[in-house]
Amino acid sequence: MKLYKGVDGIIRTYRADYKWFKLNDGVSKLVLPNFDFEILNRCLSKFARHYAHLLPDSKTNGSIYLRINVFEDTNTLEISGAGEATLSVIGSIVGPYYAGTRKHIKVRVETERMKNFDGSLAYVKSSANYAPTHLPDAISSKMGYDTTLWLYNHLYLAELSVGNIFMVLKEGSERKVITPPAKYILFPGSFRDAIITMIIDWEIPFEERLVPICDVKQLIADGKILEMFSTGHYVMVTPIVEINYKNE
Repeated sequence: MKLYKGVDGIIRTYRADYKWFKLNDGVSKLVLPNFDFEILNRCLSKFARHYAHLLPDSKTNGSIYLRINVFEDTNTLEISGAGEATLSVIGSIVGPYYAGTRKHIKVRVETERMKNFDGSLAYVKSSANYAPTHLPDAISSKMGYDTTLWLYNHLYLAELSVGNIFMVLKEGSERKVITPPAKYILFPGSFRDAIITMIIDWEIPFEERLVPICDVKQLIADGKILEMFSTGHYVMVTPIVEINYKNE
């Protein structure tokens, strides 16, 4: 979650209620107690007022990033759910996620490791969803790529380490927006949800479906993939201009 200062000087966040909903959904999957939305919003407002003087000017595209952590708070070492939990927030001043004035990204497909598979926690906001990305992202960076593209069960496009993925596909005379289905496969971010809502409201042809990675190269060669982009509160909406799959 981020806090922004608008051109009018007003401090805003983006879809806090959606993020609280995903927070409670995640802690429920880990058998931890839920948190009250009203209390969370009051705490967020108090935090924003207290640190308002630290918020970057709107012209800098900077913000205060809030990392929300929930951990079990009981006097037992049992590996089980908990009746009590503590929520903490770490705030830090950040600029654009990708360095410099970059307007697009290059991605590397991870073919050896998996984080998106049947039975995984890829759809849950938890450390189990983030920890597997660290080493592959380091490899991607060393190879000159901005982030890693993950596959579902080693076969289908899933998501990036830092966001969801969309493509604009030419099917006959029609252009259709495609994104992988979220259920049990990937984390459904708030930007993803907003993009889908706009696409449907604007009556643009749209479909959630699995796209085999082996088909992507041919679709690009045939000129059928017109555009690919990522979404997420880290990266906003960012075009993808290059995909490295098995060093091709």
